[in-house]
Amino acid sequence: MVAACWKAVDALCALIPKEDAANHVRTVKEAIATAKETERRKRTGRAVLVAGLCLPKALSPLLPIYLQGVLQVRASGRRPLPRPCSLVRLGAA
Repeated sequence: MVAACWKAVDALCALIPKEDAANHVRTVKEAIATAKETERRKRTGRAVLVAGLCLPKALSPLLPIYLQGVLQVRASGRRPLPRPCSLVRLGAA
């Protein structure tokens, strides 16, 4: 089920034009923060791992949005974006 959801996210993200991708960084960040908070409340005292983000290549659909945000920030000289991998355990399957 999680894999099917990520396929849907991938299809949705593919529809976003490259020029508009940076406008969606905040939405993606808030969605991930909400998922993290939900998992944190479920797992008191244990590591917080968002199920979908622990899949191999899970961030692939979100990377184009994040990349455009980074490029826009660099061009404008604003504060850098947070790291996208802070919720992902490397090597998790």
